[in-house]
Amino acid sequence: MGNGSRKGLIGKIDDVKVWNVAKTDAYFESIDQMSPPKIVRVEGAIDRDYIIVTFSEGVYANTDQSGNLSPNDFHLVDLDNSRTIISGNHNAGDSIITLTLSSPLDNSNDINVDTISANSNSIYDEYNNSADTSSMTITGQTCPIGPTIFSLNETSGSTTIADSESVIKGKVNDPSQSFMGDGYFHGDGSNNYIDFENNTQCMQASTSMTLATRIKPSIMDSGSNSTIQRILARDGSGNYQLSTWRNNDSANFPNYKPPTGVGSIAFW
Repeated sequence: MGNGSRKGLIGKIDDVKVWNVAKTDAYFESIDQMSPPKIVRVEGAIDRDYIIVTFSEGVYANTDQSGNLSPNDFHLVDLDNSRTIISGNHNAGDSIITLTLSSPLDNSNDINVDTISANSNSIYDEYNNSADTSSMTITGQTCPIGPTIFSLNETSGSTTIADSESVIKGKVNDPSQSFMGDGYFHGDGSNNYIDFENNTQCMQASTSMTLATRIKPSIMDSGSNSTIQRILARDGSGNYQLSTWRNNDSANFPNYKPPTGVGSIAFW
């Protein structure tokens, strides 16, 4: 770090200490030997039937540094659906395991509510320390690995939509009128919207954002009526919105005179 280069850290740092001498590998090994493994993160997504459990270090099912973790090594608390863990995908020594559930997570009392913990004397690190049994709440998976892309081409009557990696889920307010099975998202200017209740941190536009779509507001068919119809909006602090806009107010907008059947795209 002393050469002026800058590197990004994906994670969190706590209890930082700096010495004016180099510490040996043996020193840190002794610290590691005293620290049991623990679950540091559990991530899921609405309409997905698996969760990703991350430990603080590599773990094993046995005390001899062997054995893949299995559903029997965990305790899942589901408050409203009585889900169970039916299978697991883990390689001995890895810090991450994927657990498949008996049914997908849904919009009600799952994300940020249900918890999972390691069973007592079931999971070990390389020094035979038994894993901490504290419960960890299932959170929405942080963000997609690549760009966050929504195609909005869900099947007829879909109640949720998903990005291309099935990480971020949006709840459709009016499924019967929003998705007709024709590959388009339909809006009526009243209540056809998608609410992103989880993973909203991934919807923050930092320096750039791209929206590609084909839009034909129904009001344009009626000729010269005035209208403002929102396509996309971020409410609250730092509000912005993208709208189809047609305003025939000659007093306030004397230089804006769209022809019949024509509107504008407005972003502010």
